[in-house]
Amino acid sequence: MSVERPEKCWKLIGVFGNASCPDLAAHAHCRHCPRYSEAGRRLFDRAIPPEFRAEWTRLIAAAKETGLSDPVSVLIFRLRGEWLALKTSCFRKAADAQPVHTVPLKSGRVFLGLVNIDGELLPCVSAADAINLPEPGAGRGESASTRLFVVARGGERFVFPVDEALGVRQIPAASVRPPPDTAAHAAAPVVGGVFEFSGLGVGLLDDARLFQEFDRALSS
Repeated sequence: MSVERPEKCWKLIGVFGNASCPDLAAHAHCRHCPRYSEAGRRLFDRAIPPEFRAEWTRLIAAAKETGLSDPVSVLIFRLRGEWLALKTSCFRKAADAQPVHTVPLKSGRVFLGLVNIDGELLPCVSAADAINLPEPGAGRGESASTRLFVVARGGERFVFPVDEALGVRQIPAASVRPPPDTAAHAAAPVVGGVFEFSGLGVGLLDDARLFQEFDRALSS
C-alpha cells in the first residue's frame, strides 16, 4: 500500500524532522531513500533562471583587468641628484667600489674601463653619462660613488657606479605614469615611466634602451 509522503518529508518525518517515517527503519537514513535521491536530481535538473544566466554571461564576457594592482619590483638609486629605478629582473648584485682599469683607445666618458667583480672583469660604464644626466648644480651635494651595481640583460652584463641606493622596493604597477612631455633633461628617452616614492619623484628606466646606450658606448 502506497503511503502519501509530504513534500520534503526528510525535514518533517525523516532524520531532520521527528523521525516518524515508517520507511526510516529500512533505510537507516534519508539519504538512502529513493524519494530523497529523486528530490536531489530535480534540484540539479531544474531550469536555470534567466537572470542567473544573464549575470554569468556578463561576467564571462567582460574584459579582464590585469596588472593594475600587481606590484613591480624595482631597485631605486640616485645618480647626480636624480632618483631613478630599474626593474630588479636586471639586477644581479651590489658591490663595493673597485678600481677601474682603463682600456687604451676605448675608455672614455661612458665606457670607463674594466672592473674586477668576483674574479671576473666586467665592463664598467657611467650610467649617468650614458643617459646624459646633467652635472649636479651648486648645493646639490653629489656624494662620491661607493657602490657598484652589476646588471644583466639578454646575456650582457655591465657594472655602473651609483651615488646612493635605497634598495629594492615593491611599487603598484598602476602608480607608474608615462613620463611628462616636458621632461627637461636628455635622459627622458631612456625613462619609461615615473612614480612617487616617499615624497620622491623617481624615473623608471627602460632597461632595453639603457642597455642599448651601454652597447653603443662599447662599440664607439
